[in-house]
Amino acid sequence: MLAENEATLKSALQTASPVELFTHHVSASQQAAAKALSYGRQLFDIATHAQAELTQAAHAQAEAQQERARALAERFSQHAPAGSAPYFSAFNSAFSAFGNAAETFRNFTQQTIDSTREQFDAQVDSIAAKAYQQPATQEAAVIHAAK
Repeated sequence: MLAENEATLKSALQTASPVELFTHHVSASQQAAAKALSYGRQLFDIATHAQAELTQAAHAQAEAQQERARALAERFSQHAPAGSAPYFSAFNSAFSAFGNAAETFRNFTQQTIDSTREQFDAQVDSIAAKAYQQPATQEAAVIHAAK
């Protein structure tokens, strides 16, 4: 990176005219903007991947915990006094409701992440298009004014 900046500076200092210097400056700005956008996308990809891994690990742990609780409830129900079946039925119903709520939350989270990623990509593309369009317009104006 440092060597690249040094080479850019050397080539800028060796320009023969202001138009050439401006053109070089615009090109360097476009390259820097492209690198910044690429870096931002990479960071977003890393964050998204880390979030997916954490969600998957949490999901696995929640399922294991829920299975242990069900096994415990099953053992209790085998040794429970007569007439306690409605309590265990309510217990199992609560676990099912919890599982459904957790799945709904996971789906909502994934949809939110996907939507955010689409919006981020659209913003980056819009910014990149504007960044490349504006310097080209400025470069054309400077070249036209120099003639």
